[in-house]
Amino acid sequence: ANYCMMSADLVNLVSRLETVAGRLERLPQLSGGGAGEATAEESVSLTEFDQILTGSLAKFVTQTQKIDAQVVEQINLVKVAFQECRNIMAKAVVFSRPSDANLPKVMKPLSDAVTAVVDFAEKKRGSKFQNHLFMIKDSIGAVGWVADAPKPANYVKESIDSGLFYGNRVLKDYKGKDEEHVTWMRMWNALLKELQEYVKDNHTTGLIWKIGGTPATSGAVAPVAPPPPPPGAVAAPPPAVAPKPEADRTGLMAALNRGGDVTKGLKKISDDMKTHKNPALRAGNTVPTKTSTVSVEANKTAAATNAPKPPNMALNVNKWIVENFKRKKDLVISDTEISHSVYILKCDDCLITVKGKVNSVILDQCKKTDLLVDDLIASLDVINCRSVKAQVCGKLPIANIDKTDGFQLFLSKESMDTEIVTAKSSEMNVSIPREDGEMVEHAVPEQFRSVFKGKKLHTEVTESV
Repeated sequence: ANYCMMSADLVNLVSRLETVAGRLERLPQLSGGGAGEATAEESVSLTEFDQILTGSLAKFVTQTQKIDAQVVEQINLVKVAFQECRNIMAKAVVFSRPSDANLPKVMKPLSDAVTAVVDFAEKKRGSKFQNHLFMIKDSIGAVGWVADAPKPANYVKESIDSGLFYGNRVLKDYKGKDEEHVTWMRMWNALLKELQEYVKDNHTTGLIWKIGGTPATSGAVAPVAPPPPPPGAVAAPPPAVAPKPEADRTGLMAALNRGGDVTKGLKKISDDMKTHKNPALRAGNTVPTKTSTVSVEANKTAAATNAPKPPNMALNVNKWIVENFKRKKDLVISDTEISHSVYILKCDDCLITVKGKVNSVILDQCKKTDLLVDDLIASLDVINCRSVKAQVCGKLPIANIDKTDGFQLFLSKESMDTEIVTAKSSEMNVSIPREDGEMVEHAVPEQFRSVFKGKKLHTEVTESV
């Protein structure tokens, strides 16, 4: 029985080793660490990204041919944007991350490509296909994930949400009338969702640059992969590993079967040879302290990562970014459009006002921060925050609160049907207006009771005593 179990374990081990070997064969062959030694095209993540370009993107381009020449012209610009995104990814395989001063220069070709898509739609404002063009315009920013950290997948998701407004218009205008337009709209959303999943799986905290390589510059070009071997060429097989003699294994098992006798050959350690009983040994054999170069480098990297970043408020394509402000009570975003989203990160003791109607607002890792918003098309998301408040003067379809301790939401009469979704949060209160204008506060439940009824689990709110 033991032999059968050992054989099964050996088969499983061999299977796992074959899987690992297959993955290693797909990785770039790095031989020294200098720029240009790794082949960009051999990167596994690049290969998967290429599958998106030749798969979903290519099918979407083909579907665009059935819409209109104006849309085709814009989608040709979209192809350029995706290719520029790939070019940056190829650089990241062979170059290390550029300096903060050079990063905008490295990203400029991608930025110019995205701007071309946006400008084309603006020039065609009033066109019969304006909704198509503006859907692409509002969501093309998704390819800019390569410049976003630490959650680039969320950045892609926000771009998808930004395009929903005009995408839903396309759906409304053509559903049941011309399904080619409906298919086209859904293929674009599917493409961006596939991109989101790709980024989530391969670049969870941001684009991965080569460690120890030459920093990328605006003029640096990733090397082209060498041509494939001629047809019929077969790689030399790896050298065979000689199996261990059966006698060695037999000898080992025989030694183990001796039981207690196996220790008879060990040398006796007398008291004068033990450091805890001989002070002279402790004094003469002090182990010198050695600082690990790897540890020092790791500490330097951690310090650079945790260093406070400068405050920033800027519009990146269709996304307002407000981050790293402290004790600022006059932060105002006024130049807004319905396609814009607002991302507020790591603000402490601030008051932020968002004027006009925007698509969505996200509060992430904020403390003691107040938010005042006129209108929202999609949602308000509060994530990893403490002691924050939000007031919506107009419409709010849905509020998502996740991992937040201390949140107060003030709603208007237009938002009485707001849907509130909570998870892992506490001390949440929602205030709504009465007829006389006074605000009435309601606590959001935090305690629940679950019980099986038959084969189903039923959960209900438990009132605190």
